[in-house]
Amino acid sequence: MEIIKKQKRKFTSLYKARVALEALSGKFSIQELMEKFDLNRKQILNWKDILISKAYLVFEKEEPENYNLVDREQSDGLKNISRLTERENIND
Repeated sequence: MEIIKKQKRKFTSLYKARVALEALSGKFSIQELMEKFDLNRKQILNWKDILISKAYLVFEKEEPENYNLVDREQSDGLKNISRLTERENIND
């Protein structure tokens, strides 16, 4: 009998941010988000808590020394996610 090991999935920071933002929006229940993103409850709540606990960093005056092009691209991606989420809320 062969044991099949599940391969661990890796998620980008943009994906995690989108899930966390949707969890914060309250538009969907955790159960709905679990089905929508194929994630477990603990993972969604963990990403939501991380976003809440580090949200203040968005308002820091100085950019960290290691803030480079990749970070700027991720920031642009988060802006796009925010716009999409806003659009979805308007269309409802």
